Amino acid sequence: MRLGREFYTRNTILVARDLLGKVLVYNDGETTCKGKIVETEAYIGTKDDGAHFHK
Repeated sequence: MRLGREFYTRNTILVARDLLGKVLVYNDGETTCKGKIVETEAYIGTKDDGAHFHK
């Protein structure tokens, strides 16, 4: 099932939690690659000291 834009416009913590277990699929017409999301991180913009872009 493809996730629509509305999935990603929700609360950051909810999106991170709901991505767990989802499968990413890439298909170029010849090859299909799949990977299951088993770990996520959620940062809340510049207010989050743990964010990679903080400072």
